[in-house]
Amino acid sequence: MLGERSHARACGLTALGLVVGLLLAVGAFGAVRPAAAHAAPSAKRGTVVTFYFGLKRPEAKAVAAFWAVERPGSASYRRFLGPARVARRYGASRATRRAFVAAMRRLGLSASVDPSGVFARVRGTKTRLERVFHVKITSTFDDLATTYTANRPLRLPAGVKPLVREVIASSDRTTLHPGELLSPLAAAPSGPTNLGRWIGGCAAARRTGGYAYAQIRHAYGLTHVGSGAGGSIAILNDQETVDPSDANAMRRCFGYPAGRVRSLYTDGQTHRFQPQSPEPPEDLALARGIAPQLRSVMQTQVWGAPALWFLGPAKLLRQRRLPDALSISYGYCERDVMSNAQERVGSRLLNAMFVRLGLAGVGVFGSAGDFGSTCNGKQHLGTAWPADSPYVTSVGGTRLVVDHANRRVREVVWNDLRWTAPSKGGGAGGGGLASYRRPPYQRGLRVAGDKRATPDLAVHGSMLPGYPIRANGQWILDAGTSAAAPLAAAAFTAISARLQASGRPPLGPVDGLMYWLARHRRGALYDIVVGDNRYDRKVPGYHAHRGYDLASGLGVPQFARIAAAVPAPAHR
Repeated sequence: MLGERSHARACGLTALGLVVGLLLAVGAFGAVRPAAAHAAPSAKRGTVVTFYFGLKRPEAKAVAAFWAVERPGSASYRRFLGPARVARRYGASRATRRAFVAAMRRLGLSASVDPSGVFARVRGTKTRLERVFHVKITSTFDDLATTYTANRPLRLPAGVKPLVREVIASSDRTTLHPGELLSPLAAAPSGPTNLGRWIGGCAAARRTGGYAYAQIRHAYGLTHVGSGAGGSIAILNDQETVDPSDANAMRRCFGYPAGRVRSLYTDGQTHRFQPQSPEPPEDLALARGIAPQLRSVMQTQVWGAPALWFLGPAKLLRQRRLPDALSISYGYCERDVMSNAQERVGSRLLNAMFVRLGLAGVGVFGSAGDFGSTCNGKQHLGTAWPADSPYVTSVGGTRLVVDHANRRVREVVWNDLRWTAPSKGGGAGGGGLASYRRPPYQRGLRVAGDKRATPDLAVHGSMLPGYPIRANGQWILDAGTSAAAPLAAAAFTAISARLQASGRPPLGPVDGLMYWLARHRRGALYDIVVGDNRYDRKVPGYHAHRGYDLASGLGVPQFARIAAAVPAPAHR
């Protein structure tokens, strides 16, 4: 479940989720990673450092194409391009690329343009970079990474400035120290329990009291959609990963096929990240549980600095076979990100990568947050970044109640605070208005203002009951929108796999489709009309009502009905 992270490192520590059964080293409800950053000895003059430069490119044209490719009825609906064609059409021009690389070479630096065409990596010794850009480069380190950062904005030479849109004067490199594992702590909270019939799964998982994944598949109609055979999901992991023994235990417990789980290293990463929180195993558990026949799961790694998160999606675009969806269960208070110059620039590059993933047929799903209407638990309204990006499907939370036959009998806005206090892991589904302008697919919403509204959709995220996962050798319950995002990503991947098996293109980004269905296909979404997401008594919450609301979005997808109602792609 998504939670707040402090900005203790050079660019911050990212968000994690609500967990019952483990002591979080970082994340849920203000806990802080025990390994703090320290001032490192000054980097040697010959130390090689990498900075990142977003290149001039037709971004407005790329965004317009993104809106069209996800909108039913457009001339390019679901007519996706391969990454190379996306790069040629919407990346920096060949002349810009050549001029930039040549300019860096003349300055005594090496430059390589990323295959996406969005940005370039510039490498040089610390001394040379300082001299060229008139800065001082400092370094900090913790048990995960050494971070190199310029002390002020770079002064770009006259021949370079016209070629550049964004600059990230920071990079990370692996520090060879093991991460700290977590230790068991508490039992599951009291409150509503699993009233349905457990289906499949081992006794250890059943003893947690959570929902079996097959129960959720049945309640949400996914048994009529398929199990994701042939599909692929990518999961963003923030400076941590899944212990292979935990992944194998979950696979054996629920009888999944071997399935390939790959880790994609980020820039500067030379060793596998250590398991730390239950976030990565939860993401993997939901992806495999909802789409058990997945062809592969890619865990794209990123450093904890949100300014560098764009490197994760960039890595995906370099894969020979793209995933059908990317799930992101980490996040920050958007206001904090936008108030930090480097992170604000990094968010622009991350959005550029989301746009290109969408043009290539990959949908992105993000956790809307677990602190209700607050900004990750702060005493003011706000939304969780990056799920509030207009290029991401923001997934909020509900509390699903099923009968003995695992049929839905009730579903309300997720808010466990009636039973569990925030200090003991209680949470509520995130939602509210972001700082972005309202995207085209939300035009006509009966929500005041002109800002991006979140969430878009909602699925079960309550801990009452939660989901059984295996983390650091123990079976525990976990939940929150960190479970909701991979659940939605896996469910839509199952639909995409079904489409592709019949020779049709995948769904790609789904916001345009979901808002179109809400208007044109009555019954495609289960409207949540009960509950609110008030988290802090000093911050007003949002109430569910008929139609779209800031507590549950459009509601819960009726996946079987959606699979049958997906409009045909545009004719070529």
